Amino acid sequence: MGTQDWWLRARYGLQITEVPATREAFVEPVAGELVNVSPVLVPLHSRAPDDSVGTWVVQGSVGLAYGAYLYNTSQSDGDEVSWENMVRLPGGTYDLRFSALTDTWCGIMEIHIDDALVGSVDLYSGVQVPAAAFLIEDVVLELGWHDLKIKVNNKNESSAGYTVDISGFLEFHAHAD
Repeated sequence: MGTQDWWLRARYGLQITEVPATREAFVEPVAGELVNVSPVLVPLHSRAPDDSVGTWVVQGSVGLAYGAYLYNTSQSDGDEVSWENMVRLPGGTYDLRFSALTDTWCGIMEIHIDDALVGSVDLYSGVQVPAAAFLIEDVVLELGWHDLKIKVNNKNESSAGYTVDISGFLEFHAHAD
């Protein structure tokens, strides 16, 4: 299955049972200086992960703003998924915005950029919220390509599980200089 087929299956609500072998980047490299355009959308389902612990699936959904979500079907503490060179950004300070499912069986999700923890969110909620909005502020990044990792790290004591279910995009919003 090619990247385009994979994306279309995710977009129109068909479960993805395999990921494309290609490692083509969604964002094409730009020669020379980068212009700071904000926001920069990073689609988590645009290409196959480079590494993972546990089982992660992209599922299409017409109910989500971005058409798909990524979740760990293995539902275990320590599950993680990562991409090398996932986004190329100008140097600067960013706010990272995303949406994720919160529910009684969700765990705590960490986001790492270039192997550094930039934020952690508890996805437990007593009531299901399909697309709760989250914000991680003041993420400082150097000019260049950046690796991305999403990891399950523990759970709220009230939670019944370790599920992480994140919408299809991360949004990098640049701070004004």
